[in-house]
Amino acid sequence: MSQRETTQGGELILRLLDEMGTAVKGRTMMQKIVFILRSKFGKFHDYLYTIHYYGPFSRDLADDLDRLRLQGLIEETPVLTGDTVRYDITITDEGRTVARTGASSKVPLRDMVRVAHELNAAKLNDVIDEAYAIAAKGLD
Repeated sequence: MSQRETTQGGELILRLLDEMGTAVKGRTMMQKIVFILRSKFGKFHDYLYTIHYYGPFSRDLADDLDRLRLQGLIEETPVLTGDTVRYDITITDEGRTVARTGASSKVPLRDMVRVAHELNAAKLNDVIDEAYAIAAKGLD
């Protein structure tokens, strides 16, 4: 993969972050948001999930997020939360350009963005519980 190439899922992540217009509250929240959106909207099939420490986890998604960060398309900002650190995820200006010109730029995401906002605003434990409930029906 070249310096600026992204996977189909990576492009969709950039679109989602661009249209959300706000930071996703940590890597764990991002994992759960994408898992729940995958279940509700049939997108993000690039990402295979297994049950991990905090519910469904995708190594593929983690790798895409690392790749997007290394390419300068997203940023992770450490945020101290009690005695732990979470890494909030935002899109960069360069990431916005890629999101708005990529192959998936024509796919409407309004409903997905609405659900992502609702999840991102919820307590992480509640989102993890929702992800577990979906996973109990099958990870497919």
